[in-house]
Amino acid sequence: MTTDKNMHGRRDFTVDTPVGRLRARAKHQTDDPAFFPGVFIELIRDGKDPVPIACVEYESVYDCIRAVFYEIGDDEQAFIKKYDPGDDG
Repeated sequence: MTTDKNMHGRRDFTVDTPVGRLRARAKHQTDDPAFFPGVFIELIRDGKDPVPIACVEYESVYDCIRAVFYEIGDDEQAFIKKYDPGDDG
């Protein structure tokens, strides 16, 4: 695992897998709720552009956590799941 640090602490790290590196990185340098704080997950393979896999973020409009998944090779959203903090199950 590789991590990059800045003045806000860890904001980026990678994990090696047999098919490439998974990179998680903060969407922004700060975690201001108005700007949908969260993380991007992407697949990084040698000699290829990074591929977006998912974005998990705070959704300030609905006060929930939203997970957005992408089709490989396409920046369009393929699946969205919202997690309401009031739901325990």
